[in-house]
Amino acid sequence: MVRILREASAYISVAGAAALSDWLVFSLVSWLSPERDVVYAQAIARLTGGLVAFVMHRSWSFRDQQGLGLTTEAGRFLALYVFSFCLSIAVVYGLVDVLGTNRFASKAIADTLCFVVNFIVMKVWVFNSTSAITPPRGNG
Repeated sequence: MVRILREASAYISVAGAAALSDWLVFSLVSWLSPERDVVYAQAIARLTGGLVAFVMHRSWSFRDQQGLGLTTEAGRFLALYVFSFCLSIAVVYGLVDVLGTNRFASKAIADTLCFVVNFIVMKVWVFNSTSAITPPRGNG
């Protein structure tokens, strides 16, 4: 239980740092290029936040769970990241371009959804050396 609380606290701290870098880039791109599509700003921001998140999660949040090696963990993180990236872009697009919601409120909604999904998947799959979720193997 203590380990889970420590991991959750570390995850929240790292997520905060990644979110801060993400929001700073999103705001900067939106401010410097207001004529650019919101999806462009979101994409650049998510890439920045993703890089910060992987480095910090691997070295701090989930360091006790490691054992898969950098290549496997990076591959799993990349798979989660692609899914999360697409989810985030789809939510922002749907809220802003389809429903007309404010771009910053839409980003906050997308980020919150991704925060929850990412924690669960990182905990049980990306950085878990005893993960039960593995790709099926061929019969050979």
